[in-house]
Amino acid sequence: MALAMTALAKLTITGQSPTEIHMSNSAIQFDATAKATVKQIYFIGSHFAKLSGDTSQEVYGLSKVFPAAMMKWNAEHSDTPITMGDIDTWKSGNKVPAKFTKMITAKKPTAKAKAAPKKSTPKPKVQTPAKTKAAPKPSEMPLGDFKDHFEKITGRVFRLEETSKEHSKRMATMDAKLDIIMAHITETPDSE
Repeated sequence: MALAMTALAKLTITGQSPTEIHMSNSAIQFDATAKATVKQIYFIGSHFAKLSGDTSQEVYGLSKVFPAAMMKWNAEHSDTPITMGDIDTWKSGNKVPAKFTKMITAKKPTAKAKAAPKKSTPKPKVQTPAKTKAAPKPSEMPLGDFKDHFEKITGRVFRLEETSKEHSKRMATMDAKLDIIMAHITETPDSE
């Protein structure tokens, strides 16, 4: 086992172990203009949360809020999606960009004063509903009001008749289509 450990600890020509070469950022080539993946966006959100959060609960909550704020800001202010170049820039930073911190408003819980006990209030007496004035009968209306009322009713009836005609046409079309389908089904039985 000691022999295996010494083999892993051997350095390469660059002076780094194979694990360090694999894990280093310089060994990974990427297109900075390529669209960032959701995992990368959430990684940066977690990075920002660790930078700005104080407690583990706050970091967890902010790790869910920052990606949403990043995507919302990008949707409102940019025509292009978040790129891998953006992710790389934000990953190397040691502070959260101000544009994202402005979007997150953390409301600190405030201690509520105990409410005074409620005093019982007597229930109000039920009042009978006031009678509303009934609409006048057409025979009791003045001539001008009657004409307006008659025009409204006539207009409604006309619109209903037109709608009914349209529905009848649509139903006739549907019936014709169903007849064609049924004829086709009965003429060509299923071959099983």
